[in-house]
Amino acid sequence: MQITLKDYRRLTVWSFLLILSLFAAPLWAIGQTADDYFHKGAQYYIFNEKEKATKEIYTGLQTYPTDPKLNAVAKLLQKKDQKDQKNQNQQQQQQQQQQDQKSAQQKKDEEKARQEQAKKDQEKKEQQAQANPNEEKDKQDETAGQAAAELRMSPQEARQLLDSMKDDSKVLLFAPTNQPTHPQRGKFKDW
Repeated sequence: MQITLKDYRRLTVWSFLLILSLFAAPLWAIGQTADDYFHKGAQYYIFNEKEKATKEIYTGLQTYPTDPKLNAVAKLLQKKDQKDQKNQNQQQQQQQQQQDQKSAQQKKDEEKARQEQAKKDQEKKEQQAQANPNEEKDKQDETAGQAAAELRMSPQEARQLLDSMKDDSKVLLFAPTNQPTHPQRGKFKDW
């Protein structure tokens, strides 16, 4: 098979186009337009992939900062973020209120249980007192005896206390300051 000049030219042109396309393909992939960024970002936003949408839109805004479509979607994303934050704050406040209500209810229940237990204990004591009146008197006498024993002093302690008070005691002489220095004849009136 013979290659003609015509075939050679075709082969050369095709090989040149192939080499050119291999070098130009990455440049075409990198060289996106503002509409490409907008459409990708909008698609991500529609499919609720907010992080990817935000990344795509802001990447497009770095390349094309004056594009109205990209700016509009960026504002929309900011509004969506603000609404999400408000919703999160409201949910947190509601959860906090519910927790507060639960804890308040628990405190009320605990207080009620304590009061009921105190009532039961009081009733039990009253029943025991009615069943054993002599025993109650014995308990009272015993506690009174313990209190009296605590208040008693030994003779040595009493002696030490009196000695310490003797040192501190001094005779106070009363000399009125508003009396005349020379007593007058007759009685002195002090009223």
